[in-house]
Amino acid sequence: MIPLEKATSYAKQGNWSVSSRSLQAFARILTEYHSRKLVRETLPPITSCLSKAKKGMTRLILEIIVGGICTCSTQIQRYLKHTLLSATEGYDTALNAAQSALQLLIDSGFIEVEGSAVIADATGSYKMTKLGEAVVASGLAPEEGRVKVTSQCLTSSNILQVVYRELHKAMRSFVLANDLHIIYLITPIHVHIDPDWQRYYDIYLQLDESFKAVALIIGIREVFLGKASSGQISHTQRDVISIHRRFWAALLLHDLVQEVPFEKIMIRYNVQRGTLQALQQSSSSFAGMVNTFCERLKWRNLKVLVEDYQERLDLGIAPELCIIVKLSASAWSNVLIIFRRGFLMSKALEPELYGMLGIVPSPT
Repeated sequence: MIPLEKATSYAKQGNWSVSSRSLQAFARILTEYHSRKLVRETLPPITSCLSKAKKGMTRLILEIIVGGICTCSTQIQRYLKHTLLSATEGYDTALNAAQSALQLLIDSGFIEVEGSAVIADATGSYKMTKLGEAVVASGLAPEEGRVKVTSQCLTSSNILQVVYRELHKAMRSFVLANDLHIIYLITPIHVHIDPDWQRYYDIYLQLDESFKAVALIIGIREVFLGKASSGQISHTQRDVISIHRRFWAALLLHDLVQEVPFEKIMIRYNVQRGTLQALQQSSSSFAGMVNTFCERLKWRNLKVLVEDYQERLDLGIAPELCIIVKLSASAWSNVLIIFRRGFLMSKALEPELYGMLGIVPSPT
């Protein structure tokens, strides 16, 4: 698949992509990249994703313990002997990688140990914690670091730390005057959008007080934006830059769920359509992860706040219009007319709404 990935990357420069539903687009990619070169491309040797360099072992150990496949050291040893890493680099290499992963999981609070924490001793037994179950269910990466709620600023790469810390903080201080705080929490941690800092500063100054209250809680500083707008950014401030980039992306997504047209968002924030669509898609997926994470940790109040946003981000619609996705396409225009004329949609009104319009809901 490596040559195909190269071809895909090459094609995306011309706004083409590989899709199983589009053989014509795939044929275009092959033509652009030269099919002969693609076929003759040398494949790299197969390597295990469980090595320490690739950090796959942490996820594996967590999943087999949470899934009940292995609950003791003896079972983990037996499992390791049947991995590609053990076959290619030796059992000792696999055991060392597993031991490092297990210790990280114990220190992070993902699993609990009874007896010895050393796999080679074969006397330890392991069971999952609620946090470990939440990590597996949500799809967040466990190897990103320990989960500790502190006032210390964490590195931008520690996804799980940031998610846990900010959700925990939000339970104690939350701004509900608008959607921005919720949207920030479900905006992906790694946002690959470089803001126009001068435009960012100008937009920030125009925000009303409720939006600035969200910015203050999150850690947005007007002084930093002022310096950034004049080009005074130090790349040593990675954490600060990451927070400000994420808030910039949250502002874009906030306009999106308020049904601001794509063209206006593109002009206001100086972003390309493809960038905005990619952000919309990744945010919808991340919202689902955060929702599952809150559910497994039994943070029910937070789950209630974020659960509708996956659908809203995916479609870019107001909450009242979420009912529309349950209807057949032929009924959308009628419901939109009703909504645009000032009638509010409610789940409690769904049966009456369907009957009034003579609509049969589409299967979900």
